[in-house]
Amino acid sequence: WFKFEFDTVDANANYFRGWYIDNIFVGNPPPEQVFYSAGADTGNFVTGIPVVSSSGYIFVFSEAQTDPRMGVGDEVELYDGTKLYIRRKISQSQWEMTRPDGSEPAPVVSMEVTGIRRAFPSIADALMNAGNPQHLGTINLSAINKMLHIACYKDAVFTDMVYVTGYITDKERSIRIFAPYDTATEANSRQRHYGIAGSGVVIDTPNLTHSVVLDQPGSIIDGLEVRGWEGENYMGLRIMADNCVVHGCILQNTGSVYNEQDAVRIEASGINAFIVNNFIYNIPRSAMLVESTMQNCKIVFENNTVYNANLKAPDANFPAVGFRTDASSNAGSIIDACNNYVHAVSYKCFSEGGGAGFITGNGYNASSDITAPGTNSYTYIMPGSNFMNLSAGSENLHLNSTAFLKDNGFDNSVNFNGDIDMGTRTVPWDIGADEYGAGEIQPPTPTFTPTLTLTETASATGTASATATQTSTSTATA
Repeated sequence: WFKFEFDTVDANANYFRGWYIDNIFVGNPPPEQVFYSAGADTGNFVTGIPVVSSSGYIFVFSEAQTDPRMGVGDEVELYDGTKLYIRRKISQSQWEMTRPDGSEPAPVVSMEVTGIRRAFPSIADALMNAGNPQHLGTINLSAINKMLHIACYKDAVFTDMVYVTGYITDKERSIRIFAPYDTATEANSRQRHYGIAGSGVVIDTPNLTHSVVLDQPGSIIDGLEVRGWEGENYMGLRIMADNCVVHGCILQNTGSVYNEQDAVRIEASGINAFIVNNFIYNIPRSAMLVESTMQNCKIVFENNTVYNANLKAPDANFPAVGFRTDASSNAGSIIDACNNYVHAVSYKCFSEGGGAGFITGNGYNASSDITAPGTNSYTYIMPGSNFMNLSAGSENLHLNSTAFLKDNGFDNSVNFNGDIDMGTRTVPWDIGADEYGAGEIQPPTPTFTPTLTLTETASATGTASATATQTSTSTATA
């Protein structure tokens, strides 16, 4: 995943550095990684009647665990009542697991597995209860040197507001809410979206509420679709703490159009925030806004694709732009807008507001009007000739083969090298969240063949039963 940190501003505005982390963590010693799953499925994901033996964190199952619902964060219960949590998939027969607090489990020899289930029924429930005595045992992640990962599964739409608050965190020991995508190391089936609405994990909140509020330093939202937030002055993502990251998400308003509805709003002074590789569209006001009176912020807004911002016609009280610093009271703020495409319906695509200014050393932005900031930026670039599909309700903001935005971006691989689909960017970079041809895949189309099977089960107490069930075998084609 992404981890970002600000460095000294240099002549090229490279004032942050970011990197994918794969078993590499900042800190001394590195924080332990704790995974809990969140999803509405209440079923048991055990395949067969497996027994497990362990060496350290690695558990070997006597039978491959093939249930497509299974993945990191799931709770595994053994015959003696021990509960473990999956932190990594090695194969369907080997999984790394931890104690509830993320520490190394005691050795296990030929113990029956009785259950594999979701750890929590919702993201909100996971945030509320992860610090209880049955899990982490504390809300102070900094003190116990742990990173909390909430793995979200697309069992059903999450309808509760996601409010990340109440913990003690920092940029290295924080909370990451994400959708697993790697079927080799994370889950038996992909949960992350395919860059298309409805294809992955969805947070869709009811009226009169924000969808996501990040009020803990270092919070990360990665690979989710966030929609809803209907009602005046409600946001998709409200950032109120330092070093928060919004990466690889689909942000869209699906409700009615009201004043002061923004996809991402910065609502604290003196904070760093990173908004990278997102599809943001159908937004009543701004895709990203730094609220008035918020000063000395450092915002990285890079490689985002914004379409249909400013759906609410602006007036004197509610000025709207695709990307905005709100007023002269944003003094001391630094905004890095690089490699973004912004299309606005009723007003400006980009606006600096008052005291804040764009860092223009890298530039390479594109807009549908004249406001794209920075050197080597492009103006009057219309969306219709660049994206796969702009039909309302079927938007697909991946680049098409003839897109102008292809190969016209800035090579920012010193900081990160991925796109919204977790594909690897190649030089020359593309503008926007998608790198054309970088491994994007379409959602599979399943076909179902019903079969009747007789399943025999036995328990460690010697009892046996046979149950006839109708199941569906799915074959996916892309």
